[in-house]
Amino acid sequence: MSKLSELEIRVLEVFCESFPEYFGRKIEFHAVGSCERSFSGQGFMTELPNISELQTASYIDRLVWDKATAMINDETLVGFLVYLEDGKLTAVEGFTFGEDWPEEIGSFQIYIE
Repeated sequence: MSKLSELEIRVLEVFCESFPEYFGRKIEFHAVGSCERSFSGQGFMTELPNISELQTASYIDRLVWDKATAMINDETLVGFLVYLEDGKLTAVEGFTFGEDWPEEIGSFQIYIE
């Protein structure tokens, strides 16, 4: 169990900003609590806790958002998926395009399609 990383928080914030109709308030992702994260070598999957703060303002059955990419440490391009199920944010996934996931993230720049 671990806290959300700064990269995960920013991806989730960008997701929420992209869908203001789903989120009527700003979510404090720093205060979300413990998450479950697993690494695959080329990415990660972080499952968010089932808490009311992650509930959407209007019910959405299922949505997988794939519009964000990032450049990490000025050298590694990565993509993200954000999962929303049963009206709640449930997970964020990050992946490379064939490279190993960076061991440390010093800087990142997020891009939206």
